[in-house]
Amino acid sequence: MKILVFSDSHGNSLQMIKALSQHKNEIDYIIHLGDYCTDIRYIENISGITPVLAVVGNNDHYMAKNEYPEEKIIEIGGVNFLLAHGHKQAVKQGTNVLAALAKSKNCTAALFGHTHIPYCGKENDIYLLNPGSIGYPSAKGYTYGIITIENNNITMEIREV
Repeated sequence: MKILVFSDSHGNSLQMIKALSQHKNEIDYIIHLGDYCTDIRYIENISGITPVLAVVGNNDHYMAKNEYPEEKIIEIGGVNFLLAHGHKQAVKQGTNVLAALAKSKNCTAALFGHTHIPYCGKENDIYLLNPGSIGYPSAKGYTYGIITIENNNITMEIREV
């Protein structure tokens, strides 16, 4: 099972399309973690992959806030994931609030964005992934995440377009 994870596209759907083309036949789920989460509609229409899941971020239009939640818990491949943009969990100050929230909701992993800085790690037994920004290049370029779940093992990676 493979999950393609985007965040902070800010209208730059071209980079999401490029990332998808690198993995098109491998992906089972696509997740967008906010800040122009409606950009995911472009991917949804061309990918043929469902489900496509999203949460809103602090820069999402009010219409998106009526369509997508601020936070979501999903189960994929026997793993519970907390999805959040991260602004309400103060991720720019660290991941401890997010990790504690995920743990309190019986999640194994938390996926977030907001900082535009790619991060992959573990805190308090919670896997954490920030795919960085697919819309604004950082020092690492346009980045996204790939999560692989096989035999109850989770692998999280940051990739560049």
